This record gives sequence, C-alpha cells and structure tokens, in this order.
Amino acid sequence: MARAKVQSEQELQQLVDTHANERKSAQTVNPAANGEGRKRKGNLVERAAVRDPVGNQTPSANTLRCIFSDVLDIDPKRFQDSGVACGECPECAALRQLQLRNGILRYPAHERRKTQTLQTEQQWVQGEKNDWSTCKSQIWRSNFSTSI
Repeated sequence: MARAKVQSEQELQQLVDTHANERKSAQTVNPAANGEGRKRKGNLVERAAVRDPVGNQTPSANTLRCIFSDVLDIDPKRFQDSGVACGECPECAALRQLQLRNGILRYPAHERRKTQTLQTEQQWVQGEKNDWSTCKSQIWRSNFSTSI
C-alpha cells in the first residue's frame, strides 16, 4: 500500500513538472504574448485621417442653400400692422417666418426648396418692381428654377 502511494506521488510530480515545462515553452514560443510578434511585414496601405461615419448619414451634396437671404424693403410699421408674419422667397418660393430685429426686417437663410406644394397662407410676396405686398395665393408656385 505504501509502495502504491509513493508511485502515485511520483507520477503526480512528473505530470506537474511536464505541465509546468509546457507552459514555459509556450510562453517563449508565442512571440505575440511578449510583444515581439507585432512587427509588420510587407507594404501596408495607410488609411486617410478621417472619421468613419456613424449612424444614418444624410447626403450633404443635395442640401444646397438658397442664395436669397436679405434685408426686406418693407416698412416695419406696415409689417406689424398687416399681421402677416410669413414671406415667400423670390428665388425658390420657400415660405419662412420673417424676422424683425431692431427695426430691420430680414428674410432668414434657408435651404433651397425641393418640392412644389400649394401655398394657401397669407404671405408677403415680392412683386415685379421689387415691391413687397401681402397676398393669399392659391396657385402652384413653380416660378423657381428646378435645375440645381
């Protein structure tokens, strides 16, 4: 019985020693584990220094700004008395809220209108002689160029 116990302990020690030797050899054989395997081989293609897009991206080429954003030649008192706060862009027929600040009436900067819809609101519209008047139009606004 004692002989079997001694033999069992010797076999266990051999297994432990064998396992320890395998771990040491694996550490020296695996260069990636000690940092030596990170050398690059051959010619690599370098990426441009830009960020990758994240999420849904909107195409920026189609978002063109309208060229009309200007001070309007409308008397501020006349504007306030009319009660009409929206104006139509003479370039693209976009309907926007006019901005009155410090006695100056401005049409805000905006993106070019992409659709043709029926405008039925009371609005300020520029006439043929650069005069502005209010009107309630019920016609399709297609007097702007569709070529971009």
